Amino acid sequence: MDLDFQVGDVVKLRSGGPSMTVVGAEGEFLHCCWFDHEEKLQPVRMKPCSLNKSMSGSGNVTREIQVGEVVYLKSGGPKLTVERIESGAVDCIWFNEKTFYNTGEFMSKMLTYQSTPKSDF
Repeated sequence: MDLDFQVGDVVKLRSGGPSMTVVGAEGEFLHCCWFDHEEKLQPVRMKPCSLNKSMSGSGNVTREIQVGEVVYLKSGGPKLTVERIESGAVDCIWFNEKTFYNTGEFMSKMLTYQSTPKSDF
């Protein structure tokens, strides 16, 4: 059992569910996020012992992200346009499938240039 999770790792609940990207850790919990079927960003807090690392979405950003580029959350989801980068935080904007405008802040370790297929539930 691998309990050595890093920001940007793609994980799944041991019993299944969507692929999620590790955002950070607090005490004995990992903070993760994923895009649901309506492309809404969902946060969750889980204990590492309930998660497995996933092989999907493992691509790393190998060059510095630039404003205006299109990126994806490693665990999948919609295309994100980089709007601003400041102090290691990447601010992105996107429209979900219902054309609702969204914004979010991500660490570059959480992003990839390659689209990842949506995970099955």
